[in-house]
Amino acid sequence: IAVALYRANNEVAQTRADFRRHSDEMGFIDVPEEEESQLHLRRLAGYPLLSFGFRYHLPKDKQFTVHIGSGVADPDTGRPPEIFSTPLISTTEQGTLVVSLQKMLTEFGERWVVDTVIGENLSRRVCQDTDEFTWLQSYLSVFQDDKLIGSYRHVHNSEILDAPIGWHGEVLAYDETDFDSVNLFCQKEFHPSAEPAIPAEMLRQRKTFQIWLTPIKEEPPTKR
Repeated sequence: IAVALYRANNEVAQTRADFRRHSDEMGFIDVPEEEESQLHLRRLAGYPLLSFGFRYHLPKDKQFTVHIGSGVADPDTGRPPEIFSTPLISTTEQGTLVVSLQKMLTEFGERWVVDTVIGENLSRRVCQDTDEFTWLQSYLSVFQDDKLIGSYRHVHNSEILDAPIGWHGEVLAYDETDFDSVNLFCQKEFHPSAEPAIPAEMLRQRKTFQIWLTPIKEEPPTKR
C-alpha cells in the first residue's frame, strides 16, 4: 500500500507540473482564490511585428474598456490622442486580447488599419493618416521589444520558474485601487539613448503609441 501511495503521489505531482507547464505555454493565468478580486494581465509571445497579444483575468462583476491611442501625449494625463476604444469583456472571467496594426489597401487607398480581437469579436478602425504608425514600425523593427517576454520570472507557490526567450511575460496583478490606470503597452518615439542629441522641440512633439484599460463605472441607482 505504501509503495502504491508513493507512486500515486508522484503521478499526481507530475500531472500538476505538466498542467502548469502547458498552461504557461498557452498563456493561461493561474489565479489563486485569494486573488480573484484582482485584475491580472500577461503579455503573450509569438505575435508578429505590430501585433500585441494579452491574456487577462477580470475580477468578478468588473468590466473594462480597451483604449488605443497614438500621437503627441497630453502633458497632464500622459495619454496620446485616442484612436478608438472597445469594451473588454469575458464571460469566463479570463480571455485573450489581440491588437494588430497593419498597413493594407482599403477603399480609401493604402491606410493603417487597427484590428482589435476580443474573444471571437473583431473590431476594425481605418486611420486616415497614412503615416500614423510608420514611426512605430521603424522603431520596433530596429529595437525588438523582447525584454518582457524573454525575462519571465513568476513566483508560483514559492517556486520560481525561469522560462527561455519566446515564452510569455510575467503575470501582473492589480488591486482595485490601481484599476483607474492600467497600461498594457506604451512606446515613445525616439530611443532613450538618442534623447540627449534631439532638440527639445522635437522631444515635445514626439509621438506615443499606447494601449490602456479603464474600468466601466457602474451607474448609481436612480432615485424614484
